[in-house]
Amino acid sequence: MKKIFVLFTAIFAACASAPPPPPVMPSMVPQGVIESLCAMLHGQGAIGEVRVVRTTQPLITAASLRALAEQAFSSKVHESNAPVSASPLPVEIPPGSCIGRAVDTFDPVHDGDVLLLQLSVPFPNPFANGQPGVLARFSVANEAATWYWVPIGDRNGHWMAGAPIVLPVR
Repeated sequence: MKKIFVLFTAIFAACASAPPPPPVMPSMVPQGVIESLCAMLHGQGAIGEVRVVRTTQPLITAASLRALAEQAFSSKVHESNAPVSASPLPVEIPPGSCIGRAVDTFDPVHDGDVLLLQLSVPFPNPFANGQPGVLARFSVANEAATWYWVPIGDRNGHWMAGAPIVLPVR
């Protein structure tokens, strides 16, 4: 009986200490992210053309992670919290959105007077129990950027986006 108890305790301890599986991330930036950001812009009365970079950008930096930690009221910011950089992913642009057109990169001649949107790869928020999301960066002429965190979630095989949260990126 004692051996069974020891065996059961060992199995229970092994199961309890196993790390959770990594969260599944979408293979592209979901359309809901753009829709959520467009709804926010319309709600703020923003008018004018918006362009988006058609692939994800390297926005996951020490500064953006500090801002994400600050938003979550966390003091645990370390470089190790940064997700592993991934190759660029495509950005889905829903029909009828506020996006005027997609561009490959910022071009000061053609994009200098419009709102430019750049998005990160989807990644788990290290300060909010791994809640997946996307960093979004709006700028005009690649200056005076405003950053947002857009939480995402999988619902029955479809990725949905929550309301954008402004981040204090410095």
